[in-house]
Amino acid sequence: MPLPPENLLKLYAARITTSLELDRLRRLLLDEVMPSLLVRQFAQLDEQLQPVMRLRVDGQALPATPPAPLGRYLAPGQPSGLPDWVRLALPLHAAGAARGWWLFGQRDPDSAYSPDEIATLQTLADQTALALTNIAQAEALRALYHEDIERHEAERRHLAAELHDEVLSRMAALNLNLTDTSPAVDAFYSQAVDHIRQIINGLRPASLNQGLHLALADLADSLSDLHPAGPRVVFDIPRPAGEARYPERVELSLYRVVQQACENAIQHANCQTIRIAGRLDEDAAELSVSDDGRGFDSARPLDLPALLAGKHFGLAGMYERAALIGADLQVASQPAQGAAVRISWKK
Repeated sequence: MPLPPENLLKLYAARITTSLELDRLRRLLLDEVMPSLLVRQFAQLDEQLQPVMRLRVDGQALPATPPAPLGRYLAPGQPSGLPDWVRLALPLHAAGAARGWWLFGQRDPDSAYSPDEIATLQTLADQTALALTNIAQAEALRALYHEDIERHEAERRHLAAELHDEVLSRMAALNLNLTDTSPAVDAFYSQAVDHIRQIINGLRPASLNQGLHLALADLADSLSDLHPAGPRVVFDIPRPAGEARYPERVELSLYRVVQQACENAIQHANCQTIRIAGRLDEDAAELSVSDDGRGFDSARPLDLPALLAGKHFGLAGMYERAALIGADLQVASQPAQGAAVRISWKK
């Protein structure tokens, strides 16, 4: 069997460009690429010589210094300064920066690596180094995005407090000091107060202080009030038997995901009904937002850079809020078959 299948390089390049997570890259290499190359022993080291992934290699059988020589076959017993199992060492370089090393050992049938095979493996290593660079950039972008979410929520809390403690208090004082008002002025004052309260609730739902179930029920009611000509919003979450309270960040993130999913459906789905469903247990939460609208193709891989590049800011926010609390978010949709957003969280 030839070292690479005929289209391995092309297929590998296509696969790694659709994934910006190290775990996916690890599974691709260990479960698919190396077996297809008949490689039985393999290890990837990072710049600090720490193992990134291993295939039938003991953690103690790794080099303590940067591997050398590189790029040529090492016959058994040949002095190299590397562990005895290593038959080939290749560098991982991208954009002039070192991303680590690949070490190869046994492979069927004879553990030998020809110059042509080494050239192919180096091409795979170069592609992997570029993928590692992209993964690092995606992780940095995700960290910045998470910081932005936290900062945005802090600003919302501050503004909500200012509106509640300062603006509403001053308006109440002003109303008490008005000696002569007409029904029109009273109506205008009431409308202004109600509008400010709606803004406060949007910035920081006060009902969250009473629990996630009440907050989501109020969200369903408020969406119906804000969009009287819009889709019907159905709330179908049984009241939990106990308190079912979660950490503040968890409750807020779950609320925001449901809120954003509803707003996406109202703005883009052209649907008749939105259903908020699920359950809230003592140590877990399962929530879903589904609609009967136009739907979209959800089969393509979804990651933060791709979502931001496509200006899918609502979806990006939902995925990253789920990641902040260690929750699992799934989006299922087909054209003309509606959409469903599901988020699952466990303590």
